[in-house]
Amino acid sequence: DIKVFTLSILALLYSAKGEITKATDLINRALDWADKLKHNYSKGMAFGHELGVWHYTGNKEMVKQRTEGYLIFMQNNDLMVPMVIAQVIKSWAEDDLDGMKQFFPMGEQMGFNQMASYWNYMYAQVEYANGCFFDAHKRCEYYISYAKKNNEGFFLPELYRLKGLCVLRSTSDLETSRSCFTNAVEIARRTGVRLFELRVMNELYKITDDK
Repeated sequence: DIKVFTLSILALLYSAKGEITKATDLINRALDWADKLKHNYSKGMAFGHELGVWHYTGNKEMVKQRTEGYLIFMQNNDLMVPMVIAQVIKSWAEDDLDGMKQFFPMGEQMGFNQMASYWNYMYAQVEYANGCFFDAHKRCEYYISYAKKNNEGFFLPELYRLKGLCVLRSTSDLETSRSCFTNAVEIARRTGVRLFELRVMNELYKITDDK
């Protein structure tokens, strides 16, 4: 349903701008409308977008709380695409690299090539959380270039931020990390993505204090 989709996308945009109350209101309206329609696929996609909101905001606990019931609904109604999306985001919330390896290829077959930089940023987060800094760094580098070539600039700040963190953990190279963080701040400010700007500014303050 176009209304469910529009409300869900707006919720994602507002969450990235750091307006969590507005984002929550929008995604709840999307869920309510999908429920009124009695249209299972619209409802499943609204569930998936809600999990996306919690990923944008870094709220792993909310993903864990919501995923179990959502997965049961999706499985009972044969909603394969929303189910794979939910499993991938669940793997992120649980830092589950094995789960990501299992479900991510399924997502690629179902359309993860659209917004590939976003989905691979999520994968890189899980690699980073499991200490696979080289793999996460390599993935970030590739999808920074990919995002630039394919006009997927929205998640560039997060890719640069995570690349900077990988450099710090693997080489302790403060200057290279600072360069990554500076790029992230500039892009976030240019695109007006306040939440991403705040995250990377926090990393810049940390390395300034360490230095």
